[in-house]
Amino acid sequence: MAHLTDMEELLATVISGDVRDYMREAMNCYMSSAYRGCIVLSYIALFDDLLAKLAELGKVNSDARTTYQEAEKKKSDQEVFKSYLIDQLGSKNLLSSLDTAFFSTLRTLRNKSAHPSGHKPSPEEARFIYFEVINRFLSRPILSTTQLVDEIIGRLKNKNFFPTSQITDISEVVEEEIESLHNEAYPQLIVKLTKESVASDADTKRNAGFFLTGLAYLDKPEINVLLQKKVIQPKSDDADYHHLILRLVSSNGQLFKGINKASVTRFKNIFIERIDSVKATVSDTQFSHPISVFVSLSKVLSDKEILDIFKEEIGKSLQ
Repeated sequence: MAHLTDMEELLATVISGDVRDYMREAMNCYMSSAYRGCIVLSYIALFDDLLAKLAELGKVNSDARTTYQEAEKKKSDQEVFKSYLIDQLGSKNLLSSLDTAFFSTLRTLRNKSAHPSGHKPSPEEARFIYFEVINRFLSRPILSTTQLVDEIIGRLKNKNFFPTSQITDISEVVEEEIESLHNEAYPQLIVKLTKESVASDADTKRNAGFFLTGLAYLDKPEINVLLQKKVIQPKSDDADYHHLILRLVSSNGQLFKGINKASVTRFKNIFIERIDSVKATVSDTQFSHPISVFVSLSKVLSDKEILDIFKEEIGKSLQ
């Protein structure tokens, strides 16, 4: 449950400036013991925010576009518009089932507070609605994480998804693609990208691998942990993913640090196999090249750590 200091901090996470103004008024109502006003203003802000984000999602998603257009037509009839919007967001999976269920609670509390039902909202009710509205919706860049992830995955088949193979260019594309994703979408995105990195379609396979490599290169702590847990550790025993794992570590040596002991041993075997199989004609600037991997690891491990862990591999690479 949010307290007064929490409410101040939450307000700063609201993305839209206009919606933030509404929520500032809602917070001021709360602090003035006008709990009914806090609830009603939070409710208004939520639907304004939903419509704005639905319009943005509609640029890439046909369900969102249709829902937005119909909701705008119904907007003059407030209750019909809101009921329609909630029903459509849930039925078309534009919101999670938990978020959709939350609307039932919110609508009940709002109706009891806004109409002369004899109900007097408590400070706990007002804080609950204020917190949930911001935490579940207003602080998130867009609506459904599933829809945006699926849009990205669906476009991996496009040849020009990554115009170049330069890691700096790749990382710039990736950063733009994930700009509207909430952090909660990262696990799903990484799992789906990993699956597509071994797809039969050559363009999809290439782009999925590039996307994961770009994510690694961004060096975001929350993404690094997921790449370790969703790719490096569970896939290090599968030869189909060995090149991908080498490329990930080559683009960000931090991904090697903190993996479990079994994965360290498996990674060393992957490394040895790559040293044995790499041809002299292969450029050492390629991300899966042993030298590229060594360079990346040397940025995050001390000389002693590298010698202790990779003594055998270093000897082989120098032969």
